[in-house]
Amino acid sequence: MTTELALLTRVSCRGREITGPRLRGLLALLAGDLRTGCGTARLVEGLWPEAERPENPTKALQILVSRARAQLGADVIASTPAGYRLALP
Repeated sequence: MTTELALLTRVSCRGREITGPRLRGLLALLAGDLRTGCGTARLVEGLWPEAERPENPTKALQILVSRARAQLGADVIASTPAGYRLALP
Protein backbone atom coordinates (compact mmCIF):
# COMPACT_ATOMS: atom_id res chain seq x y z
CA MET A 1 0.00 0.00 0.00
CA THR A 2 1.36 3.41 -0.94
CA THR A 3 0.32 6.65 0.64
CA GLU A 4 0.79 9.94 -1.13
CA LEU A 5 0.94 13.29 0.57
CA ALA A 6 1.61 16.62 -1.15
CA LEU A 7 2.04 19.88 0.72
CA LEU A 8 2.19 23.02 -1.36
CA THR A 9 3.82 26.21 -0.20
CA ARG A 10 2.20 28.23 -2.96
CA VAL A 11 -0.68 27.99 -5.41
CA SER A 12 -0.29 29.39 -8.88
CA CYS A 13 -1.96 29.30 -12.27
CA ARG A 14 -0.23 30.29 -15.48
CA GLY A 15 2.65 31.68 -13.48
CA ARG A 16 0.44 33.92 -11.33
CA GLU A 17 0.49 33.26 -7.61
CA ILE A 18 -2.92 32.91 -5.97
CA THR A 19 -2.82 34.53 -2.55
CA GLY A 20 -6.47 35.19 -1.70
CA PRO A 21 -7.82 32.52 0.65
CA ARG A 22 -11.32 32.50 -0.88
CA LEU A 23 -9.93 32.12 -4.41
CA ARG A 24 -7.60 29.37 -3.23
CA GLY A 25 -10.58 27.67 -1.63
CA LEU A 26 -12.59 27.92 -4.85
CA LEU A 27 -9.79 26.35 -6.87
CA ALA A 28 -9.29 23.59 -4.29
CA LEU A 29 -12.98 22.69 -4.33
CA LEU A 30 -13.09 22.66 -8.13
CA ALA A 31 -9.91 20.57 -8.28
CA GLY A 32 -11.64 17.94 -6.15
CA ASP A 33 -13.54 16.73 -9.20
CA LEU A 34 -11.98 17.93 -12.43
CA ARG A 35 -14.49 16.16 -14.65
CA THR A 36 -17.80 17.34 -13.23
CA GLY A 37 -16.83 20.23 -10.95
CA CYS A 38 -18.99 21.40 -8.05
CA GLY A 39 -22.56 22.53 -7.70
CA THR A 40 -23.33 26.01 -6.45
CA ALA A 41 -24.60 24.77 -3.08
CA ARG A 42 -21.42 22.74 -2.44
CA LEU A 43 -19.21 25.70 -3.34
CA VAL A 44 -21.14 28.06 -1.07
CA GLU A 45 -20.93 25.55 1.82
CA GLY A 46 -17.21 25.07 1.27
CA LEU A 47 -16.32 28.73 0.90
CA TRP A 48 -18.40 30.39 3.61
CA PRO A 49 -19.08 28.96 7.06
CA GLU A 50 -22.76 29.38 7.88
CA ALA A 51 -22.05 32.18 10.38
CA GLU A 52 -20.11 34.12 7.71
CA ARG A 53 -22.36 33.35 4.75
CA PRO A 54 -23.14 36.43 2.63
CA GLU A 55 -26.71 37.68 2.38
CA ASN A 56 -26.88 36.49 -1.24
CA PRO A 57 -24.39 33.58 -1.43
CA THR A 58 -25.13 32.71 -5.07
CA LYS A 59 -24.34 36.26 -6.14
CA ALA A 60 -21.20 36.29 -3.96
CA LEU A 61 -20.07 33.07 -5.67
CA GLN A 62 -20.70 34.58 -9.12
CA ILE A 63 -18.58 37.60 -8.16
CA LEU A 64 -15.77 35.34 -6.89
CA VAL A 65 -15.82 33.31 -10.12
CA SER A 66 -15.81 36.52 -12.15
CA ARG A 67 -12.76 37.79 -10.23
CA ALA A 68 -11.03 34.43 -10.69
CA ARG A 69 -11.66 34.54 -14.44
CA ALA A 70 -10.35 38.11 -14.62
CA GLN A 71 -7.17 37.14 -12.75
CA LEU A 72 -6.52 33.72 -14.27
CA GLY A 73 -8.15 33.89 -17.68
CA ALA A 74 -11.75 33.48 -18.74
CA ASP A 75 -11.12 29.92 -19.92
CA VAL A 76 -9.88 28.51 -16.58
CA ILE A 77 -13.31 28.12 -14.93
CA ALA A 78 -16.23 26.82 -16.98
CA SER A 79 -19.89 27.08 -16.07
CA THR A 80 -21.89 23.86 -15.80
CA PRO A 81 -25.66 23.39 -15.48
CA ALA A 82 -25.25 22.93 -11.71
CA GLY A 83 -22.23 25.16 -10.93
CA TYR A 84 -18.65 25.38 -12.12
CA ARG A 85 -15.64 23.22 -13.03
CA LEU A 86 -12.00 23.77 -13.89
CA ALA A 87 -11.52 23.77 -17.64
CA LEU A 88 -7.85 22.83 -17.70
CA PRO A 89 -6.50 20.41 -20.31
